Amino acid sequence: MSLISRLLCGLLALLGGLACAAPDAGRPPDVVLVVIDTARGDHFSLYGYERDTSPRLAAFAADAIRFDHAYSTSCWTLSAHASLFTGLLPATHGATQEHLRLDDSLQTLSELLGARGYESAAFSNNAWVSASTGLTRGFDREVAMWKRPDATAASATAAEEPTHPTNREIFRWLDARDARIPFLLFVNYIEPHWPYDAPRAYRDRFLPSGVPDALLEHSGFSAIQWYLRRGARPPRLLALREGMYDAELAYADAVVGELLDGLAARGRLDGALVIVTSDHGENMGEHGHQGHSFALYEP
Repeated sequence: MSLISRLLCGLLALLGGLACAAPDAGRPPDVVLVVIDTARGDHFSLYGYERDTSPRLAAFAADAIRFDHAYSTSCWTLSAHASLFTGLLPATHGATQEHLRLDDSLQTLSELLGARGYESAAFSNNAWVSASTGLTRGFDREVAMWKRPDATAASATAAEEPTHPTNREIFRWLDARDARIPFLLFVNYIEPHWPYDAPRAYRDRFLPSGVPDALLEHSGFSAIQWYLRRGARPPRLLALREGMYDAELAYADAVVGELLDGLAARGRLDGALVIVTSDHGENMGEHGHQGHSFALYEP
């Protein structure tokens, strides 16, 4: 097994998820690595969740390898992505709360594939995945979507666009590059990271009708606010919060589906190694926790 194959298999085992590949024998496969930020597996209908949150990923999984037990190395973005890009545990790669940057001496996936003739691009909606943290080192192109105010569904303009803003930038890159060169495409979609603000069409699917906007706003408290006033959140509010999170998951599922469609339309899906995963999950009140940075429980 080649070094590339060993690293990619290690990454699959590390953060698991969904993978599909059928490469041509004589050509290195394109590699598409998709991270749905803050996505907990048991809220995907793909994994038996009662709400239909992931129809596109379920269709993808029908012709892919599905990992039923996929655990992150960490409960937050920097450490988890550093593991994803290096195949190392946080105690080894050192990108932790104590050292907020990946050490330059460690080889990354983009550097490894770049040395083997791959062109690479990173499209990040999370500031922790950026040049300042060393996580985009080795990529030929970095698009910091997190700097753009219209990059996610939180913007009404973005929500009305026929194509997700990140996908639109990805498709522009694909259409402009030399199609003969194999590529590594990394994308971090920030949905469903807090604050939960999916397009209204998705919220309407997962929330009761007639919920006042003021009540929805109260359900959008931060993890810090939860810990400060834990006993003051009624069950109805927590149920609305969970519905908002599920709406974000469903929207992210549609966005990933749109990316897969765009790759297929350009003839770059068949034969590619496509990995769909997450950097960590999210607590929804279990064990008294909300958010993700303060606990290592199953969610």
